[in-house]
Amino acid sequence: MKKRSLLAVAASLAFAAPAFAAGNVLVDVNAGTLRITGDASDNDIEVTSDGENAFTVTGKNGTTVNLLASASVSNARALLVVMGAGADRVELTNTAIRTDLRVRLDDGDDTLIMTGVRVRGRTAVRGGLNADRIVAQGGSYFRHNVVIRTQDGNDSVNLDGSEFKALTRVDTGAGNDDMVVNDCDFSGSARFEVEMRDGDDALTVDDSEFDDNVEIDMGRQDDHLTLQSTDYNDDVRATGSSGHDDLDLESNNDFRRPPHFRGWDD
Repeated sequence: MKKRSLLAVAASLAFAAPAFAAGNVLVDVNAGTLRITGDASDNDIEVTSDGENAFTVTGKNGTTVNLLASASVSNARALLVVMGAGADRVELTNTAIRTDLRVRLDDGDDTLIMTGVRVRGRTAVRGGLNADRIVAQGGSYFRHNVVIRTQDGNDSVNLDGSEFKALTRVDTGAGNDDMVVNDCDFSGSARFEVEMRDGDDALTVDDSEFDDNVEIDMGRQDDHLTLQSTDYNDDVRATGSSGHDDLDLESNNDFRRPPHFRGWDD
């Protein structure tokens, strides 16, 4: 993995916890899946590993877990998070998940921070309406497919200092969205696909490496794509919206094959 820049680091530090949080989150294990269910309040929780297939869920900023400060569980190979309405914040910190990770943030200005997460199965993250923030950082590792869908709203996706080993797809929905990919390795068969749809969107790819194909569709309206300090070892296709988008293509990129750019003003 290449030397990281300060760009995505500063962005992740800006994702502060909500000023107020409350409500109660329910936690249980069913058929090997740790299920975390929020309520309609602004929930704030952190999930950490306690050894193999064991986790602790801790409430923060007034949020309770099973009406307590925290709850610890075992025999959980997968993780399912459904937060419900409200401005929720979920932190997964140094969590090792043997099979699948599924997170549904639902409506509200929600935040998901994955730091040092290791997922051996598939990862699926879905936001809802309003402004969502999705972050993977701190050496997170995803062995199988990753799909992130934020839906409508002015959303932010930050992939920083992480490794992806299979198809990785990000769909930000409509809205003025911002995405940064910094210091990441997409190795082996990790095809990378981005669809940003309607809105004034911005995507920066910096200091990363891609072994498989890269497909970027910035959608309609006025968008900005920046590619810098990155190695591309297969096909690269980036599509703008014919006359309303800016492409910043730095000279320090390494394209193994000629890239294909279509629909860019500059």
